[in-house]
Amino acid sequence: MDKRPAPRFDWFIPIDGDGAHIGTRRAERPPTFEYLRRVVEAAEAEGYYSLLIPTRFANGLFEETAPLAETWTTVTALAAVTRRIRFLVAVRPGFISTGLFAQMAAALDQISGGRLDINVVPGGIQGDFERLGVTMDHDKRYEQAEEFIAALRALWAKPEPVVFEGSTIRLNGAVVSPGPVGDGPRFYVGGASPRALEFAAKEADAYLTQMVGQQAQLRAQPRERAPRLWNGIAKVRVNLGTAIVGDPPQVAAELLAYWRLGFDEFILSGFPHEEECRRVASDVLPGLREAIAGERA
Repeated sequence: MDKRPAPRFDWFIPIDGDGAHIGTRRAERPPTFEYLRRVVEAAEAEGYYSLLIPTRFANGLFEETAPLAETWTTVTALAAVTRRIRFLVAVRPGFISTGLFAQMAAALDQISGGRLDINVVPGGIQGDFERLGVTMDHDKRYEQAEEFIAALRALWAKPEPVVFEGSTIRLNGAVVSPGPVGDGPRFYVGGASPRALEFAAKEADAYLTQMVGQQAQLRAQPRERAPRLWNGIAKVRVNLGTAIVGDPPQVAAELLAYWRLGFDEFILSGFPHEEECRRVASDVLPGLREAIAGERA
């Protein structure tokens, strides 16, 4: 049997803003390009594999009118000032024409030298779709997401006109030339519903750790099951995962337990992101990598 691949460690781009405190109405560090560039350059210098950049229609971590860096513009600019680190870009199908998005993604992949991956997000924070006039129901959004990935793969397969007839996406001779670099972006998908799992099994190159809603997190009370997990952060910030708490060896031990369960890629974050990505890289990851290497030997 082949050995498992070495684990990958990613970081997060705080397009909503950043700071040392999590309960403020506005970010202590607004999401300017200058600040986000510092976070990204720190992560690249520290050897992280990739960066997750979320997609929002309004600020999701502070008050909704607080400044927000638009996803696609921001990641394109950041790709141009980096050389190695990858970008995992969250995208909600249906808000940009699929044929146009295929061209945009191929162009960004070319600009970055093949460093683009795509996190397809059929759902989102409650009310997000409606604020932009979209009322498609849950199952229909997943059907659209499946067609979105299938259409992108068809458009990127060769620089020839593509005809695609789906129930939500239709193409009549759309062309992408040039396409992405090599095999193109990998598709990451997540979700906890039966429909989400079906979608992941059919279309995903990688399945993200289940991310359930805020109320489900609060009901679950994971701290009662594992002393290193804390979900209090979800009381003041929407759509954040449960936090791991402890000193560096304790945090590394918790992550090692997830690796033993079969997790091979970790998207990490901490506040403030610039300093924490360095601290995690220096204080947590070396011991974790050493422990994993010992078990893979």
